[in-house]
Amino acid sequence: MSDQLIFFIHGLNGDPKTTWGNFADIISKDPVLKDYTLHFFSYPTSLFSMPFSKKYPKIQTLGEALRTEIDTRFGQYKTIILVCHSLGGLVARKYLLEEVKSDRPLKVQGLLLYAVPNNGADIAKIGKQISRWQNQLRQLCKDADLIRDLSTDWHTFKMKDAVPTKCVIAALDRVVDESSARQFWGNPDIATLSDRNHRNVVKPTDSNDIAFLILKNFVISNTTSPDPQPGIEEYATPIKRRKRGRPKNSKFHVIGFDLDGTLLRGYQYSWTLVWNHLKVDAAIWKNAIRNFGGGKRTYADYKAWCQHDYQHMRAAGLKKQDFAQITESVVPTKNLEKALQTLKTEGFVLALISGGIDAFVDHKIPNAKELFDYICINHLHYDDQGVIDGIKATPFDFAGKAQALEAICKEYGVTLAQAVFVGEGNNDEDVAYAAGLSIAYPPHGEVIPNASRVEVPDDDLLKIIPHVLD
Repeated sequence: MSDQLIFFIHGLNGDPKTTWGNFADIISKDPVLKDYTLHFFSYPTSLFSMPFSKKYPKIQTLGEALRTEIDTRFGQYKTIILVCHSLGGLVARKYLLEEVKSDRPLKVQGLLLYAVPNNGADIAKIGKQISRWQNQLRQLCKDADLIRDLSTDWHTFKMKDAVPTKCVIAALDRVVDESSARQFWGNPDIATLSDRNHRNVVKPTDSNDIAFLILKNFVISNTTSPDPQPGIEEYATPIKRRKRGRPKNSKFHVIGFDLDGTLLRGYQYSWTLVWNHLKVDAAIWKNAIRNFGGGKRTYADYKAWCQHDYQHMRAAGLKKQDFAQITESVVPTKNLEKALQTLKTEGFVLALISGGIDAFVDHKIPNAKELFDYICINHLHYDDQGVIDGIKATPFDFAGKAQALEAICKEYGVTLAQAVFVGEGNNDEDVAYAAGLSIAYPPHGEVIPNASRVEVPDDDLLKIIPHVLD
């Protein structure tokens, strides 16, 4: 069974079998999607309700039920795409919002909304007069508190950045008008079907039906074709292209350096300094460490972790100019440039391999691209106003540090036995064991001194040179 899931959620008065027409059959025969797991969420719903008759749960309750279903049945799935019709889209959005507001890692990689009343539906006002006891109808009204709060929170928590979302408009829809299905005017993630109404917009006839092709393209773009993991060449600096002979006075050729707490002093983790500057509740980032920092720490997990942190930085309004103050107390280790220039002259290939933030390098080692052949680090992006609007996560943190060092060695025709790593953090453990020589600089804690063969307690980078030269 595939660990990639397409999860369907029907709407008001719908059901998991009839709402979706031939979707399941078409997907099962599609050469690209046939191996995906399909699941159809079911919940009590009806257009009409009488006093003392069957109770229909509110959208908030259905969102909680959706979370229970996903966590219980599909907690280990690598990819989940939610495909929603009408009311089902509000259930999904409520679920996703509560996950973000509760600081839980998102398990959903995409949200596809067919004819969803994102801003409510006028027809619901008529319906609630006929069936005033139907909770779901009442919540669908354009003036309902839930609709208002959902829209406000969706914007406040920047959900469009957290979950790729596409809205599908049925031009003949008499239940949900275009402005509501569109979510907001100017929304670029829109598909419009000119000949569909509220019901048949989710009933494709065959594999060439546009309603199915929209789903297929959306699923592929958010699951089977993710951004490839960057290779080591993407982190090469201009000096890397210059040919240099191997060191004559050493059996080693490549030296990797950690940044936070090693080459830059006065702190341990760059991320913590950012959180403190933004006055973000410590429970938020500590919970993220618990959620993302354990287990296998795959690159996908690491990107999700970075995305989580980015969302909070964006919400707090982190600006590029803030880093002058954030890094004010940070100082380079003594003789940093002199030591690196000496190693370059000797013929060593130098790499900065860090899970830190590029702004720290920019502010404290401004000539880093002239000192290092490779700089592997997380890169922040900013909008025209200088506010953070994205992050490119490095694949070379934790176990990835060893992968980076090995990849660089291969570029120069040497092995890891001919490589040195200089670091001090718990995320340096793998690379410290992998390198031919590891130097704890400075030695603190237990992990790195145990993994290292040499300890340099002094804050003076020149002190490592005798250990790498014969």
